[in-house]
Amino acid sequence: MTDEAAFIEEIRRTPEDLTPRLIYADFLEDQGDPRGEFIRVQCELSEMPTGTPGRSELMNRERELLETFGGEWLQPLKQLGVRGLTFRSFEHGLLEHIRISAVDYLQHWKELFELVPALVSLELRNLRDLHDDQFHQLSFPNQLATLDVSSGKLTGMQLQRLTAALSLADNLTTLDVSGNPLSSDALSVLSIPQIRRLKAANCSITGDSLAGWFQRNSSASGSAVDILRSLFVTASRLTSRITELDLRGNALGPQGYNALADQIWPELLHLDVSSCGLTAVGRLANSEHFPLLKGLVARNNRLTDLDRLSPEQQSFLPQLSVLDLRPHSLP
Repeated sequence: MTDEAAFIEEIRRTPEDLTPRLIYADFLEDQGDPRGEFIRVQCELSEMPTGTPGRSELMNRERELLETFGGEWLQPLKQLGVRGLTFRSFEHGLLEHIRISAVDYLQHWKELFELVPALVSLELRNLRDLHDDQFHQLSFPNQLATLDVSSGKLTGMQLQRLTAALSLADNLTTLDVSGNPLSSDALSVLSIPQIRRLKAANCSITGDSLAGWFQRNSSASGSAVDILRSLFVTASRLTSRITELDLRGNALGPQGYNALADQIWPELLHLDVSSCGLTAVGRLANSEHFPLLKGLVARNNRLTDLDRLSPEQQSFLPQLSVLDLRPHSLP
């Protein structure tokens, strides 16, 4: 392995750590490569609060480097099909997020991860264009932490095929399936043991489908489930590790509200059930089922139980760091 390959591998292994980037910057500067200075400038800027002496000079140098070399640095990625790249795409001197079609990704993913060693967030578009057998060819390197497949017109079966491919991405913790016509099968991604944050806003999840999903997965046993259910474990295990759940814009209604409140969410920190047709919110102020909840967003629901909350519920809700019940307020 060459020195440069070793540096890139270390960045890939710990993309959130700036030290390997700065070591790589030293190497590049020794080679006369302007990317080294750019990495160093952006890393230094990230640790300098506004108003720090010397910050404006560094910002000017950042702009000069981007104007001179930015187009050259981005061009190889554009040729591989990466879209939406601008000079603002760089973080700490390297690209951390890209957007690309599923077809282009399938063809070029190895080259992409060589060119973008710090990539941790991937926006994958037009997954519906893949044939069924191509889902099995998808590969997601371990460094990937966030995958966005929103608004892709995914079917439940396609999502299950994607879930199988994602199960090998050990560091994937955030998945966004929002805007796809998915019912409760959107929750199939909870079978991926490393998922902590699920965004499933504006899907087609209804209260009865959500309640039925929890019921099926609570009662399933290892020998009784069919091929589809084999992706799942019990509901308690599925909910035990989720820290963020976004269900905005789904027609949950009272039945979906009760289905959520019936489960125990020991790690849940943030829940968004805005515009879900809820009429009550009190059961979400259950310290036994939601012991760590810090943020509750339930905007644009017709809440009727706020004046009937128990003293314990009334004291729990205002203690949240984020509480948004607009257009309602606590009594």
